[in-house]
This record gives sequence, structure tokens and C-alpha cells, in this order.
Amino acid sequence: MNDDKNITLCINEMFRDTLNVENELVDHIPLTKRGKHRRLIQKLPVQRYYHSRG
Repeated sequence: MNDDKNITLCINEMFRDTLNVENELVDHIPLTKRGKHRRLIQKLPVQRYYHSRG
């Protein structure tokens, strides 16, 4: 089993399939404005979880 599948399998086991995980192998990870690598990119539908009060 390759690392990508192993990571996905471990996460799915930990969260019992309540979390959708996708791994993407890239050639380059751009640095943030502070010169650091971003290790996680979250793409959450904010409107689904946050309702403005007002």
C-alpha cells in the first residue's frame, strides 16, 4: 500500500468516514506571506456552518 492510500485509510478509520479526505501529490508547495509552508488546505462551505446575526 502506498503512503497516500495509507494516510487516507488511517484518517477514515479514525473519523469513521465522517470526514472527506483528499490527498494530492504536488511538485511544489508555495510559501505563505511569512515564508512558511502550508501543510493543510481546508475548503469548507462557510455559509453552511456560519449564519450572520444581524
